[in-house]
Amino acid sequence: METILNQCRRTCYKKVFSAETTREESVESVVPDVLPDIAQILNTDGFVLLRSKEVDDGRITLGAAVQACVLYCPDGESGVRRLAVTLPVTVTLDAPGVTENSLPVASLRLVSIDARMLNPRKVLVRAEVLVCAACYDAAELSFCDRIAENAGDIQSLPGRVSYTPTRLVREKTFVMTDRYTIALAQPPIGELLRYRVELLPDECKFAGTKYMVKGAARVMLLYAAPESGEVNAAEFESGLSQVIELDGVGETADAQVCLMLTGAFLEPLGGEEQREVSIELHLVAQVVCTERCENAYLEDAYSNSCELALTRTQMTLEDVRRCQCLRETLREMLETPEPVREVVHACCRMGSPSVSGGRIQCPVTVSVLYRGQSDALGCVTRQLKAETNVDPGGELCIEVQQAYVCQCQAAATAAGIELRIPVEFAVCITQCKTIQPITGICSGEARQGGEPHPSVTLVTAENGESLWTLAKRYASTISQIAQANGIEENADVSGRLLLVPSVR
Repeated sequence: METILNQCRRTCYKKVFSAETTREESVESVVPDVLPDIAQILNTDGFVLLRSKEVDDGRITLGAAVQACVLYCPDGESGVRRLAVTLPVTVTLDAPGVTENSLPVASLRLVSIDARMLNPRKVLVRAEVLVCAACYDAAELSFCDRIAENAGDIQSLPGRVSYTPTRLVREKTFVMTDRYTIALAQPPIGELLRYRVELLPDECKFAGTKYMVKGAARVMLLYAAPESGEVNAAEFESGLSQVIELDGVGETADAQVCLMLTGAFLEPLGGEEQREVSIELHLVAQVVCTERCENAYLEDAYSNSCELALTRTQMTLEDVRRCQCLRETLREMLETPEPVREVVHACCRMGSPSVSGGRIQCPVTVSVLYRGQSDALGCVTRQLKAETNVDPGGELCIEVQQAYVCQCQAAATAAGIELRIPVEFAVCITQCKTIQPITGICSGEARQGGEPHPSVTLVTAENGESLWTLAKRYASTISQIAQANGIEENADVSGRLLLVPSVR
């Protein structure tokens, strides 16, 4: 006879696909007729715009574009010229288990970019993009937590498990606008050479069912002064915040936010004295919400009167033990071909972090545009390595959710360029738990009478034994053993001498 079990169900999302890869794109670009020939390439920079995310059966396709800008010294002329180049990026990943109903989350980050002169009128621009993608499907977790009906004399052992499922996957698109003013100590904008945008995470909070996404957009621009053509840099930062509705989660919820640019437009304002710039950013906030949960389940069962057929299902659950932010500071001295008069601009790019044991490593590419003693512009690029340690404690898994540079600081010294680069790693430490809960109980034939059990057995509990194992072995119950020995039902009995009464 089948025993009816009470089922507890919890809705969630299951990660059905996850991948991290790098994609290299290159494109040849011709210098427009209105611009002079290239004598020397100074520096190349850019940023990534996410254009589209599409899922199909067994496949995910991401569309993006790298907005690149090549700065070069013109042949036979003074000053600096700019060449804007767009590199389209299409990433198609084989994704077994993904369907058209899956929810994609994607992050694309520019790892490196450079340009090579093919001839004075043509350049080859190469960009390396780090692609991180995941897909989630709506799912349901079901636990049989107690016997509802037809129990008879079935004894059941309850278990409890804590875990951290993904409860919601949401995204929201929005637009941010702002205006910046060039400091009076700097010359006004004669020509905008290039700009780049970095999105920096900040502390995000829940307010009931609303999730407050907070962060900052750091805008760095290079421009030429009106008359002298001297290259100057300016840097601004705008706070951004959005409210995303996350219904159906409790106080133990947490969330990971992935911010991506989908469009960026910057324009100088004003007449001859252009000291203002307007910025319009189009963004998408992708939120993966998790929640710490605890569920009861049936761990074991037996009957003293009949044989039981138990059906079990193996479940692997992920439990977030802790999340933390690790900070390290890189210090390096860059040598230059000539003494440096001043640093014009410095930027850094993080590569893909790797984890081995408790050690986290991540390549960092730094590029510094400087003005030498001869007043000529120069550029030096170096790849460094950021490292930090974390103690996961036990057999736990370390996941680096984000790695970013807080602020790249570069200063001219007699020996070259001194770098100070604060780096942050957002780290999540998780544990995978495997349980085999009972999902079905079927009562069989009555037990055949054999040798009669003594009414009371004197037993010394071995190490690791519990009242449950003793009751199951000697055809008793936990409550009878506890009552006979005057102890609590959850008492530790290892090594103790106990009276074990048999059920009659």
